[in-house]
Amino acid sequence: MSIDIGIFEIQIYLAKFMPDPRRAEPRNVGVFVRTANDEVVSRFLVGGKEIEPLPGQMNFKEYTETVNKWRGSVEKYGLKALQWIGKRKSANQKLYIEFMGGEMVENFNIDKLFKELVL
Repeated sequence: MSIDIGIFEIQIYLAKFMPDPRRAEPRNVGVFVRTANDEVVSRFLVGGKEIEPLPGQMNFKEYTETVNKWRGSVEKYGLKALQWIGKRKSANQKLYIEFMGGEMVENFNIDKLFKELVL
């Protein structure tokens, strides 16, 4: 998906997986982006080789259930859901969302951003 409407701000939220909270070494596994028109788009690592590098006790089923819950909440409640999920980091120390910041951009491509921040 690509958006080109002149210069506008996007807000970036990273989904992070931390296999061992004691080591505090999270890995980016997904990204949510709020666009200029308040649309929220997302991309996540899914299945097969992409998910295998995630060590720890979280299995694929737990991961996909959590991601699907997040996506459902964001679809229903929009940006408010992301802010609420981000505040609940302590509820799930292994998989959580963190606000990364905002950027001014001329055009926006979720797939390119996903590759830069996650892959």
